Amino acid sequence: SLPLAQVVALFNTVDVLLFPSWYEGFGWPALQALACGTSVVASNAGSLPEVVGDCGFLRDPADVDGLTNDVEQLLDNQDLRLEFASRGIAWAQRFTWKSHVGKVVDVYQRISKS
Repeated sequence: SLPLAQVVALFNTVDVLLFPSWYEGFGWPALQALACGTSVVASNAGSLPEVVGDCGFLRDPADVDGLTNDVEQLLDNQDLRLEFASRGIAWAQRFTWKSHVGKVVDVYQRISKS
């Protein structure tokens, strides 16, 4: 595991994160890439659709041709890459610890009222 500063430095040196995972607990690499303004091409498995939203391309992890085409499209189209980067930075801000804790508290309050 790399220190966060090195993770940020790496994501800031690449144009696209290709993340064709078959299963994800949460999808931290995709979220970290979005927060750094790095475009994401990921699988549509596990939590990745929720984590990536409409800020990247999502495909079946077995769709090698589709994943390849998405990466090529982002590398060839700087405007699209920048659009995804902008959306991704804003989207990633929704996933803060404060926001997470607030949602957990809301669930416990609803349960306790039942």
